Amino acid sequence: MVISHVERLSNKNYRYLRELSNQIAGRKRRRKTAFDFRVPRSMQHRRQQSAFKDIAAASKSELVDWLKEDAHHPSAVGGSLSDAFRHIVKVHHHVYRRDFEEVAKGGSISGLVGDAAHYLKRGHEVLENVAGTKLTQAEILADDALDRIGLRKSRYSKLERSDNMKTHARLAQEVYKAHGDRGTVDGWEYDTGNDRYGVFKKGNQRIVHFRGTRPDANVVASGDLEADRKIAMGETDSMQGLAMDKKIVTDLLDAGYDTSVGGYSLGGGRALAVANDDAIYKRLGTNNHVISPGITAMNPHLRKLAQLDKFSYTYHAMDDVSSALLTHATDNHHIEKSVRDPLSAHTTFLKDLAA
Repeated sequence: MVISHVERLSNKNYRYLRELSNQIAGRKRRRKTAFDFRVPRSMQHRRQQSAFKDIAAASKSELVDWLKEDAHHPSAVGGSLSDAFRHIVKVHHHVYRRDFEEVAKGGSISGLVGDAAHYLKRGHEVLENVAGTKLTQAEILADDALDRIGLRKSRYSKLERSDNMKTHARLAQEVYKAHGDRGTVDGWEYDTGNDRYGVFKKGNQRIVHFRGTRPDANVVASGDLEADRKIAMGETDSMQGLAMDKKIVTDLLDAGYDTSVGGYSLGGGRALAVANDDAIYKRLGTNNHVISPGITAMNPHLRKLAQLDKFSYTYHAMDDVSSALLTHATDNHHIEKSVRDPLSAHTTFLKDLAA
């Protein structure tokens, strides 16, 4: 359990953890710019050798290796690395609670400045994403209004649909079917899969298409709504099924197949979550296509996920499920820019695209 927590830490958060561990060991801040946790003396461990000093000196990969070996670096005494990690979490909770209580009493907010800056930056990014999206949508509505009264020819028109775009839309429809009912789509033969995905083959090429959200009573029981929420918020590290999604793609790549991914709505979000793993993305083919993926302005990976060179993105500008992508759209974004209500811009877009 401790190993999985460490592996999921971002580089920034791991540096934060190392500095806290350093101060628990009774040392001063390593840099003047480092965060001062003001660790209480009762929670410090000032032994000459300790697991906390080992963690403070270790890279993330080193710590993970030590945890896998023995949960304790050989030079450390006085407790395992796992115990030390749990104590670090305990101290972190104490520091947060103390700082909030100080602020509530009108005291200094120095203990919250670092994290406040982080959340302010995050809030700015979210607002920027929302503003960029709404600006484009407002331009579409204004152009349509001027066009209707003959004052201006609209700059926006219906999406020019390529054959490959239509094929991906039809593959996305096919994976909604039961496993035994799936067949060949535009020359792509159904190979294998389950309720959540389908693998289609053509020669040495493989496309893994992930199913979108169920439009029926099974939507809750299947876990689709929870997966939709996690993708929308960028919390895919804890999303059920992501490890299996990655394994499906990795196994095909390891077998030597030219492998790409795709999906509609939730399925598009799953495909992007797989591609967010840099090691997998580097090995993917170039026929990756997501349609109306469920990525929102709250997703901290939005810019990265919207600008993957190996991907094509197709969605409606009025679709509030996917429209946050508009802010970071590049040449590989294929956007239908016409007036449509947000609900039908998402629910009927796949059917229109596949026709």
